[in-house]
Amino acid sequence: MILDVKKNTYKGIKVGLINSVISVVLQFTYRTVLIRYMGKEYLGLHSLFASVFQFLSLSELGIGLVIVQMMYQYVADDNKDMIGMLLNTYRKFLLAVSAFILSVGAVLIPAVPQLIKGKEYPDGINIYVLYILYLLNLSLGYGIFAYRSAVLSATQRIDAINLTTLIVNVLTFIFQTAVIVIFHDYYFVVLVMLVLTVFKNLLNHIFARRLFPEYAANDQKPDQDTAEKIKKNITALFGQRLFGTVVCTSDTITISAFIGLITLSAYSNYVCVLNNLMALLVIFINTLLPGIGHLLISKAKEDNYQDFLNITFAYNLIVSWCAVCLAGLFQNFICIWMGDGMVLSNRTMILLVAYFYLWKIKDTLSMYKDAAGIWWDDRYRPYICAAVNIVLNIVLVHFMGVDGVIIATIISDFCISFPWIIRVMKKRLFDNGLKEYFLMLAKGFLVTVLITGIIYYICNVLIAHSLLMMAVKMVICVVLPAVFYLICYHRSSYFTWMVGLVKNRLRQR
Repeated sequence: MILDVKKNTYKGIKVGLINSVISVVLQFTYRTVLIRYMGKEYLGLHSLFASVFQFLSLSELGIGLVIVQMMYQYVADDNKDMIGMLLNTYRKFLLAVSAFILSVGAVLIPAVPQLIKGKEYPDGINIYVLYILYLLNLSLGYGIFAYRSAVLSATQRIDAINLTTLIVNVLTFIFQTAVIVIFHDYYFVVLVMLVLTVFKNLLNHIFARRLFPEYAANDQKPDQDTAEKIKKNITALFGQRLFGTVVCTSDTITISAFIGLITLSAYSNYVCVLNNLMALLVIFINTLLPGIGHLLISKAKEDNYQDFLNITFAYNLIVSWCAVCLAGLFQNFICIWMGDGMVLSNRTMILLVAYFYLWKIKDTLSMYKDAAGIWWDDRYRPYICAAVNIVLNIVLVHFMGVDGVIIATIISDFCISFPWIIRVMKKRLFDNGLKEYFLMLAKGFLVTVLITGIIYYICNVLIAHSLLMMAVKMVICVVLPAVFYLICYHRSSYFTWMVGLVKNRLRQR
């Protein structure tokens, strides 16, 4: 099968951006309704359980990415038998994961209250019942039709996955908000989430069956070589999923266990903003990933390296712009959205902006690593980084509170994980060296720090927290960096490539 990489990429990004913008609005509205009608503790409970069950989701081991990466070649060759074999393997594995999550989750039930300092959850809430509902949601999410989304990913139909997500997000918001306003019952809120998780998998199944009816699971089992390859890649990829999960969840659990749900509720609002912004950026990565996988198979190394540099420049420029906007608007937005009582210190905010920037600038490197299936050489990194992150979290939270938790994450990721990934990629994929990449990162970092400092100073002078002042700051955060980037990069070949790409796309319209 010949894929139109550019067309599918544009389509995936367009639907993904629409989905992301609508989902962001719905999520912020939902969190506001939840706090206003039910209280801060419920928001803290949601953040805590979401983090706890991210740990249990580790049992998926990353096999989905392994299966999709292996399918790239078979989709290119239109090898229906091998695709069917991989889908059958994936289906059986996810059913085992679903059963495993239920079993392990049941064993952990007695320990649930220990995750909340002072047992400060709302009166009338049975913490065990709530835990079981979240457990069922995760288990059923893996057990029912989940394997079919691999077909859409491997064939670069990310637009279908994004459309499914949009439909489910809108329905979730409507039903959960109605339940909160009418019944004030958090059990029903979680039940709505559970039902729509299954519905989302069903929609992906329908899309995959209608778009690619020829790709269906068969009864074949993988031969010994294929089984060994899957096992080897899963073993390597599990560590990467472990590190990502530890970073995303240990911060929340540490704050809940050592500081409390009220502080976690305030912190989670900032994280919510960051997560939604990251989700917006992930649209580009997830949409590009299948196309990159196919290009790595069909193009020369030199061409792929140039593509990598061009994509990295464009993506990191967007990341830089987002960081600048966060530094200027974060506190104003939180104050207007949640009130003065939910605003953290400026120092904490700056640390969160630094975490966001340093975490995201490595995305394109990781994307190429995943597209090429380079996991085995990288297998020890995640375990070391996860261990460092947990230890630093526990140590620094006693001395620096929330700030210590954020600093622990920055150290484990940027000081240990990032250099390690660079070393692996230089060895396995970009054997001619990464000199241009390092120079691009260094210049981008200096430019970002400079413009962020200027924007932060200007927005701090405009201290009033109001919608009008927010609008003024938004104009400053959009226009001033644009001028600054143009001055710094207008002679760059990467910038010329990016502008040419935009112009070509506009002409096609």
